[in-house]
Amino acid sequence: MPGCLPVPGCLLRSTIPASSAAIHGADSSYSASVFRKRRPTKCLRAGTSSGTGKSLAGVRRYHSDVAEHRDVEVPSRRHQTLTLLHKTASLLPRALPTTDGSDSIESSRFWEDVLTSAGSELSSRAAPDACLRIAVCGVDEWSGSRDLITALLEDPFTSDETYSDIVRNRWKNHPHSIVIEHGSSTALANHSEEARLSVPSPWLQHFSFPVQLCEYPALSSGSGRYSHKLVDGDVLVLLWNALTTPLPALVASVGHLLRRPNTFLVISPSTSSDHLLTHVAKTLSDTGIKPGKILSIDPARALSGLSSLKSNPTSPTAVLKYQDDFLGSQLSTLSQSLAEYFGAGGSDNASLARLRTQTALAQIRSALEAGSASVARAHGAINVVCEGARELRRRVEELRARVELEVLGASGDTGRVEKALKDGTKEMQILLDSLSWWKMLWRVDEVGVMVGGALDKHWCKELESQLMMQTGRLSSEQQVLASSTFAFLSTLVPPSPSSAFHSPLLVNQLQQLTSSPTYALTPTSLIKPIHSRRAQLIEHTTTRLHRNAQSAVLGTFGGVFGGAGVGWWLTFGEGFVALGTGAGAESAVGVGMLVAVGGMRWAVGKWEKAKRRWMQDLERVGDGSSLRFTFAVQANLQRIVDDNVTVVPVTACGRLHELITKRQEEVDQIKDDLNALEAELDTLNGHNS
Repeated sequence: MPGCLPVPGCLLRSTIPASSAAIHGADSSYSASVFRKRRPTKCLRAGTSSGTGKSLAGVRRYHSDVAEHRDVEVPSRRHQTLTLLHKTASLLPRALPTTDGSDSIESSRFWEDVLTSAGSELSSRAAPDACLRIAVCGVDEWSGSRDLITALLEDPFTSDETYSDIVRNRWKNHPHSIVIEHGSSTALANHSEEARLSVPSPWLQHFSFPVQLCEYPALSSGSGRYSHKLVDGDVLVLLWNALTTPLPALVASVGHLLRRPNTFLVISPSTSSDHLLTHVAKTLSDTGIKPGKILSIDPARALSGLSSLKSNPTSPTAVLKYQDDFLGSQLSTLSQSLAEYFGAGGSDNASLARLRTQTALAQIRSALEAGSASVARAHGAINVVCEGARELRRRVEELRARVELEVLGASGDTGRVEKALKDGTKEMQILLDSLSWWKMLWRVDEVGVMVGGALDKHWCKELESQLMMQTGRLSSEQQVLASSTFAFLSTLVPPSPSSAFHSPLLVNQLQQLTSSPTYALTPTSLIKPIHSRRAQLIEHTTTRLHRNAQSAVLGTFGGVFGGAGVGWWLTFGEGFVALGTGAGAESAVGVGMLVAVGGMRWAVGKWEKAKRRWMQDLERVGDGSSLRFTFAVQANLQRIVDDNVTVVPVTACGRLHELITKRQEEVDQIKDDLNALEAELDTLNGHNS
């Protein structure tokens, strides 16, 4: 045994069980290459035993025959995929918002860049140095993404300390990202944006094509600018620590990445409970999320086993610890899952074309899902705007329903208008009754002023005061409704989710309405019908009453003076037969008095008739019996409510209804187009399966 100490490899081959050969790889060929002396470049396909080589040769011949048969279908599927890709890229500007930055997963520019890159790779011929691109990223800094890469790249049998040091300290200079590729020697080129690491790791050539690892910082560190690169690769390995990031937070932050079929969700640290994996898968499925794979790996444990072996490679205890930790970490499940995903189609151009087609279909699926999510958000925005407009309409209708009752009171005899008319008629009747012919006779020139003043002072005065008070309340309602309308419209200003309904023209129109001279309510807004009726009564009816009063006065004095004249003429006039001296004088006086009394009686009758006619005109102008005046007040109130109080929210709701209808039609059309493209995608995936 001492003779074996200078050669650690002898000890390893003599102490490690054959079954442990699958620890650091996914298949027997890779395991054999690991547990024998590694060659610089052909670690994947050269290191096999003769028996294994024969069996693999048969398998490769089988896959070669299958590949020849399937190559006929590859161009057709590729052309169909390219066609579908171009259709999707053409639809995205309509389905997704166009933003200034292309880093947002919800931006059409983001997916246009992704699809353009996928289309370019799918259209071009395979390059000699073509490789499989695997992006690795953690949800947070405790996810263990760096330990995972280190465990995959570490070679437990190398004696090169520089190799291990460079691999473990690759983030020492804090690059923004690291691209890791296979190379004949270990070299790290640090740049400010992207570091490039070249290592002779066998794992990088474990699959049909060489692997290029793209390692990114944790998403919680604000690395949103790498979203394009995360979805641009063939596979995304996303590590998640369930202890530091709850499952709902995971769905909220990276749900768009987990919906991709080429995303492998790795739960770190590893758990031996299948119930946790089942619970995570079911919870994600309930939210419409189904990643390509859900694995459970403990990178820290794998590194611990590697460190134990490298620290004392000749110790059986270290070897057993390495075996136990490496197997317990379940690191090999990642390699097995990746091998299953990439398939065993060989390393020819047809196999790479199929992989690129598979990746392009995954990109199309993600882009269509982003479009569907945008359509769902558009429907949500439509619902929000509809609800806001509905609330404004509800407040307007509520105001219209209660304003008449609050301002005018109940209809019928108990209404304020009817009561004011009756009270005003009674007061004016009392006034005219007190203005007898005898009083009018001495104040004939003041009749018009007296009656007009009484109209201003008594007729519907209480109703006028109440309407002026209600005008202030309506003005307050007007300001509240206008403020609510502008506040609601301000929620539509970009970057609001409902910014599609933001209309500067509508805002400008409403501002013009509010600044119009006729918009603001004045104290006389509601009492215009009263003023117009008073003006009619004063201008026509009262003026006619004044003229009738003057006529009555003239008739009175005309009768008095006419009677005196007749008496005088009968007494002293010529041409009449003398009636005798005594009897003629008495008869003349009687005739004169009769004429004078008749004139006064006519004047009194004319005045009373004029007063009755004035009251009839008052009732006709007010017209409490037919409710015309009430209808006039109600119509004026309704006009004020429609043209002043509610004009801002009603105008806004009308315009928003037009925008909602137009937007709904656009969204429905986009949804139909997305459904059609998804049907084509399902058909292609069915052909590819």
